[in-house]
Amino acid sequence: MKKIYFLTIALLLLVGCPSQKKSTPVSDNLFVVAAQTQDSAMLLGCRRDDIMLNATTCASSLREPAPAWLIINDRTLRAATLTPSRSNPQLFQAMIDQSGRTLSGDAWMKLMKPVDYNSMDFRNQAATLIETAGGEGCAPCIGPYGSGYADLDGDGEDETVFVLEVDDWTGVFVQFGRQKPVLVVGGKTALPTALEEAENPPNPAALFHRTYTVLAALDLTGNGKLELIIRTDEYDYQRITAYRVNKDHAPRLSGFDLSIKKSAVE
Repeated sequence: MKKIYFLTIALLLLVGCPSQKKSTPVSDNLFVVAAQTQDSAMLLGCRRDDIMLNATTCASSLREPAPAWLIINDRTLRAATLTPSRSNPQLFQAMIDQSGRTLSGDAWMKLMKPVDYNSMDFRNQAATLIETAGGEGCAPCIGPYGSGYADLDGDGEDETVFVLEVDDWTGVFVQFGRQKPVLVVGGKTALPTALEEAENPPNPAALFHRTYTVLAALDLTGNGKLELIIRTDEYDYQRITAYRVNKDHAPRLSGFDLSIKKSAVE
């Protein structure tokens, strides 16, 4: 009897006692970003090791459930697991991570510090930027649409991200210290009342008041610098684009660009 007992103990030591499954960190060599739609998720793009993959290539490489950052419609970022859809290779079912699974990429997610929109110094500075860009420089009219502070270049000093909107102009600027602000994206847009005031508009899309929203600041390339992920709202679609912001220009990040029909997100 003792012999059987000791053999049982030895077997348990060799096989290992059952335990609760621990959370598995996301591998650093795969970094996926997706955007939430009405009942699914669409890939924005991904990076495997140092190789940037666009949404189509990324989708073809994700044959099984994969961890990802998911951009939620309320502009928050959540860890999630994406499962490929059988009907459409570009669509994924997204399950928000509620289990405490750790992401070794926690440092990827940076939430911008908010600005004080009641500060007239900020509003006057913003009005000057809009006027210089060709819009109406109206400090009291500036809409609060996600401006904030974030250390984009990794030097320990926060840059100012201006997300600005007046009646005839909307766009995004970034200012590094005392240097000249960089226009990331923006331009003239239709007046908010254009659709209501137009008689039989021949092209409603041309009369739509375009807006921009900064969804997140993320290090998509793994170089220690943050890219801005910006959503553009047009008449019948949303475009999500990543911009690499430098001190003198802000090019789009190749491969990270996605257009979504409004019907898929409303």
